[in-house]
Amino acid sequence: MRNRYLLGLLLALMLTSCGGGGGGQTANIAGTWVGSWSSLRYAGAGGQFIMNLSQSGNSFGGTAQLTNSCFGTLQVTGSLAGNNFIATLSDGGRQRVSVSGTVVGNATSGTYRTLDLTGTNCLEDQGTFSAGRS
Repeated sequence: MRNRYLLGLLLALMLTSCGGGGGGQTANIAGTWVGSWSSLRYAGAGGQFIMNLSQSGNSFGGTAQLTNSCFGTLQVTGSLAGNNFIATLSDGGRQRVSVSGTVVGNATSGTYRTLDLTGTNCLEDQGTFSAGRS
């Protein structure tokens, strides 16, 4: 039943990023990120994810592959403000998961929640994630 539960970015996300210090500098999120997600709604539900991201200024994008999720590969789009980020994971033009988090060095953590589940066998979910750049 776990594979019916959602991630989540950060992904996601994480969406993840790596980053520079404070002072308004935009973190560097480009690269391959490996992490895990855990549901706060469904005890024991969780999985891993791999994201490949590129960055231009404070915007980033790429793909996320999720395990133990009703989603397979999702498109990632997001933005950075210093060490904080927000992102959306989408497929077929539908925004599926919203992610927000903070970057600390080569690690990131944050939260996710599901959005539009139309046409899936997914359940509404929210939870946490963490990842590191590989």
